[in-house]
Amino acid sequence: MKLSFSIQNWKNLGWDEFCAAAESTHLHGVELYDIQGEVFQGKMSPANPQHSASVRRKLQSRGLGIPCLSLVQDFASDAFLSEFSEALEVAVNLGIPCLGLHTDNESLEQCAAALGTLLSIVDESPVTILVES
Repeated sequence: MKLSFSIQNWKNLGWDEFCAAAESTHLHGVELYDIQGEVFQGKMSPANPQHSASVRRKLQSRGLGIPCLSLVQDFASDAFLSEFSEALEVAVNLGIPCLGLHTDNESLEQCAAALGTLLSIVDESPVTILVES
């Protein structure tokens, strides 16, 4: 089994520091969180498509991976699709196999409809949707 840690609620650390922390603690990866968060800002961000090949090579050389990119917004909300689209692009570019989603919506019909839309978007991509329960 490979173990990773999530960057959720970690402040004032950059991408290189997260990778160094995973490496020094003998973990195998870093779960990314919040595509609009600080770690994704700036030209040297791991989410920058111009650097995705370099990021993947560096991770591989360190024996690390990114198992999941978790999203912040409720997947049943109207504003979610823009965050999802951006996260899907990052996931494909970096070879991240899973996108983590959650909802507070109690309507089964609304959740099923939202998931149906998301599944149709990822249908041809190498990304799996994980729904927190």
